Amino acid sequence: MAFLAKGKKADLVNVCEELGENVPPNSRVPDIKHIILESKNFNEEAVRIMLDRIIGERLEEAEAERQQLEHEAERQRLEHEAEQQRLEREAEQQRLEREAEQRRLEREAEAEQRQIELQRLEIRRLELQAAPAATTPLEELRRFIIRSLWHKSRLSLMRRKMR
Repeated sequence: MAFLAKGKKADLVNVCEELGENVPPNSRVPDIKHIILESKNFNEEAVRIMLDRIIGERLEEAEAERQQLEHEAERQRLEHEAEQQRLEREAEQQRLEREAEQRRLEREAEAEQRQIELQRLEIRRLELQAAPAATTPLEELRRFIIRSLWHKSRLSLMRRKMR
């Protein structure tokens, strides 16, 4: 009857139930083995086959449960990895949006500075136009130089805008 030693308590209880024997809940393994051996339905070969089948089913169930747990762990790992990638994409998108906004603000500030400079130059030009006519050749030369500089700065600003 050494073959009974390879079964666990739960396996032996199942054998008893299949033999039609009742097992008290607080029974120990030796008591359960005794119940099996003293059963009126005991047949060594049949019990050996029954025990092998019960042990096989238990092991299959344990293997199936292990595989299920592994599958679930892999699924959770993949979900976590996908979530990490999504969060990284969102962070990158936010960074790119911040950089684009910063560049837009810088361009607006530069355009505003150019506009202010153009307004200053226009005011200066109007002031020069409103000044009384020059009477001396030196005064005419000074006005010519100022006008030339004004046109040159205007051209420079226009070139900057075109860039």
